[in-house]
Amino acid sequence: MSLYFQKILFIINKYNNPKKKHINKGDNMLYYFKVLIVYSFLGFIYESDIFKISSSSKHSGILFGPLTLVYGFGCLLLLLENKYLFSKIKLNKYLKLPLIYIIITISLSLIEWIGGQTLNLIFGIDMWNYSNHHFHLGKYLCLFNSLIWSLFGLIFIYILHPRLNKIITNITTKETHLILIIFIIDIAITLLTKLT
Repeated sequence: MSLYFQKILFIINKYNNPKKKHINKGDNMLYYFKVLIVYSFLGFIYESDIFKISSSSKHSGILFGPLTLVYGFGCLLLLLENKYLFSKIKLNKYLKLPLIYIIITISLSLIEWIGGQTLNLIFGIDMWNYSNHHFHLGKYLCLFNSLIWSLFGLIFIYILHPRLNKIITNITTKETHLILIIFIIDIAITLLTKLT
């Protein structure tokens, strides 16, 4: 009888570990939300620095807060592709890496095109316009930029995210809920002020 209770206690402790309650890993939606926010914030910093260098008075992103969502959605898509697609590709590294690069090029181009179209449809604005670039496809896609973003995508998957993942997973559930509330308020303010 004692062995039976020990097994039950082991199972209960395994699924009720208080040390792991604040960590959101794997398929947890809060984890993916944190990924979206962290990389949208880093994208905002990156673009803001680019605008400062180019002496532009533009604001990165459509929201009032310091988030550029196209970066967050791009990084989120790359993580999901890495988990469910890239990790399953069984090729040697000399064939696998170019294949992943091509998939990333298509994926990030799709994110950029959908983002540009969505912003134009909802707000009637173009946050970026590649019409004056060589090898552009409409306003929102440009071959050179797509190839550069794909290189950044590889760096993100294999270098950046593995180093930042510990920071992301250590954001507590309470902090994540607070960020979610602020994010929803920012979206509401953006919609109310920019659609009227």
